[in-house]
Amino acid sequence: MRMKRIGLALAGAFIAVGCSKDDGPFFAPQVPLAYTRFINAIPDSGSVDFRFVDLVEYSPFAVQLIYRGFTPYQGTAPGARHLRVFTNPGGANNYIQHVTNVLLDETPTFEAGKYYTMVAVGFARTTGTPRLRLQVYEDAIPDAGTNVAFRVVNLGAGLASLNVGVTAASADAIPGTPTFANV
Repeated sequence: MRMKRIGLALAGAFIAVGCSKDDGPFFAPQVPLAYTRFINAIPDSGSVDFRFVDLVEYSPFAVQLIYRGFTPYQGTAPGARHLRVFTNPGGANNYIQHVTNVLLDETPTFEAGKYYTMVAVGFARTTGTPRLRLQVYEDAIPDAGTNVAFRVVNLGAGLASLNVGVTAASADAIPGTPTFANV
């Protein structure tokens, strides 16, 4: 009987402590961030991983990003950041061997409040031209209002230039003279 009373007293004490007035909601601190996304334009390597290897917080990554694949913009700590691109064909066979094969090792610099696109482009194999490189684009994202804005970039390693035609509606015929020539 005595143990039951002690147990009830302890339970009452825990309930009283648990029901005390709290200090209100806790909000995470607002930190200045840059915003980055990744694009895999390496036609001869299969899937790749993009990883910042210098910080844990605010270090977005992409795992098994396929050729022509891309990620959305993700919050990234500003400043000079150490980025590596690894091969990653997936599967369980020789996983460590593949993900430790570094294709690119770069240190791009980011400014808070700006948007960036990082593109791994070129050929990873020794026989390919152009050689593998990282291209970093600062994306100016203006308020388009009622208009539509788009960017055309030819990331085809070793491919010919492209002509781009713009139409008002999807059913309209492509114009004879390209809107953007030799992209």
